Parts: sequence; structure tokens; C-alpha cells
Amino acid sequence: MTFKVGDEVEHRTFGRGTIAYGPYLHTTGPDYYLMVQSGGTHSQVLGEAMTAAPKFTIGDEVRNPLTGIRGPIVAGPFVATGDGERYWIVEQPDGSHSTPREDGLTKVEAREIKVGDRVRVTEADGVVKFVGRVGVVAELDEYSTLRYLVEFGDGQGAHGDDNGQWWCNAVEPTTDTYEHDGVTYDLSAKYRDKDGDVWRFECLADGSVRGTMGDAPIRAYDDSLRVVVEEFGPLTKI
Repeated sequence: MTFKVGDEVEHRTFGRGTIAYGPYLHTTGPDYYLMVQSGGTHSQVLGEAMTAAPKFTIGDEVRNPLTGIRGPIVAGPFVATGDGERYWIVEQPDGSHSTPREDGLTKVEAREIKVGDRVRVTEADGVVKFVGRVGVVAELDEYSTLRYLVEFGDGQGAHGDDNGQWWCNAVEPTTDTYEHDGVTYDLSAKYRDKDGDVWRFECLADGSVRGTMGDAPIRAYDDSLRVVVEEFGPLTKI
């Protein structure tokens, strides 16, 4: 089995980890990878010693948009005879049980995500640079495992750019943080600029993050966080 950067794997000796580099040709042979263990240690490993890590755990609420299956996982994972693919046992709302394959399932968030929501990416089709980033949901695809088109930064970049868009497997809602130029700002906190002035910020309905130094309601014509950082930064959280 071939893995790619960002894949979650199970190693027969080191346990669970993430592929950081590979595959590559080592002096002793091909099929080598650099794997990051859960504690942060890097290990050089053989592909044959790894399997893809399970995507879910018992208790996860899952769905398959193509078949209509939806409910909590109550057992698994199991390995199917023949193709060796993983499957789980899912309890549906009427109390019946189904045995869907893992590759057709996605995890259901505590609340449904909608277009316009600010979210943090938890799974991005194996692309590590987007995992953990905060953006805005620009589009939903109910019939794909890559369900969320997330827009980052000002959204003016090309697809796959840091300030562009990317289709993601899983996201989680967030309303209190905003990322700009690689820095994540806590919108529930106040910040002091280089002159000693104190700012507070808010994500408005149009998705823009704007701030003020006073107590008046924050409006769409107030300075954006980007402008504040560029003209009065760096900002220090207080």
C-alpha cells in the first residue's frame, strides 16, 4: 500500500502516526517513509509495516450521503473478506444496524455546518498545510466526501493557495478566532498595538473581521484586522 504526506497510519511497532515525507528510495531499498509519532518523534519506517489508521472511533456520529446511512458507530472496525477494506457497524435511527465501508462515511459535527460559517479544518484530503487553519465555508457538496469548500484569508488566491480555497473532508465550527498572515487572533480578547492603544475585533455577517479602539458597535466601515496589523502592528494579546 502506498501512503502520501498527511496520511494517518498505524505502525506495527510505533503505533499511530502521520506521514511527514515519502515514499522514497533508501540505500537499503524502496518504500521508506518518515513518520511523525503521536509524541512528535520522527521515525524512518517501511511501508509494509504500516496500515492506514481508522478514520473513526466507537461513538462517532457518521453519515453516507449516497446511501442515506446515518447514526452512531457501535462496533468496529472490521476487515472485509475479499478486498480487505474496513467496515463499521452503524446503528440507524430506527434501531436497525448497517455495515458500511469506511471510505463512504464522513463524521457528523455536533451541529450542521452551513455556507458562511467560520470553521477550523480538521481533515483536508491529506494536505497538511490546511489542517488547523480557519476559514469560511463557501460551498457545500452533500454528495462528496470532500464536502466543504473552505475559503482562506481574503479568498483572492487560486484554488490551493494560502489565500484561496480548498475542498476539505471535515471541519469544526469556530467563531472566536481569525487567521491573518499565519497568525491566529482570538476575537474574544483585546490587543495592544505598537503605540499602546487597545483594540477589539469582531467577525461581521459579511465574513470580514474589523476592529475599533472604542466601545461603540463595530461596523463594516471600521478598520479591518489586516489594516490594523499592517499599520499599527505587531499586536499583543492582553
